Amino acid sequence: MALSLVADCKNLGHDTPDGEKFIRFIDRHEKLLGSIPCRMVNFDLWDSNVLYNVRTGKICWIDPERGFWGDPVADFLTLGPGPKAPLAAKKKELDTYNEMAQEKIFLTEETEIRYALAVCYLALIEEVEKYVRYEPDNPTYIRNTVDSREMYDMAFGLL
Repeated sequence: MALSLVADCKNLGHDTPDGEKFIRFIDRHEKLLGSIPCRMVNFDLWDSNVLYNVRTGKICWIDPERGFWGDPVADFLTLGPGPKAPLAAKKKELDTYNEMAQEKIFLTEETEIRYALAVCYLALIEEVEKYVRYEPDNPTYIRNTVDSREMYDMAFGLL
């Protein structure tokens, strides 16, 4: 997916040095990534996309358009302080998840690497998306530029 996004960016007439750096990190951590179980990742979990029925206790996820099969740690990006914070800043979210999950996710150096790579993936999506959907003076183009820069910086700092 990352290679396709970098190629899309180039086809749109833009270079993405950060996207290429991300690809190098994927290659560097290939063995780790190959050992991760592949699960359905919503990749857009936030309060408006999670419905909870107080009476029955049932939970429903909606708006799966960004979903993919991949590393389940990617679902933590939008939780808590968001994708500009490391996984270590999401202890409450990890604890809550692990209370219910059959397959737990623990905070380790490897998990933080996996999380940082998922943040890079979202940063690359936002970087390329701005070229397709917005003009340079559009506020969302500017937001995507700032957001992707901050996400890359945080993730690259962890990697």
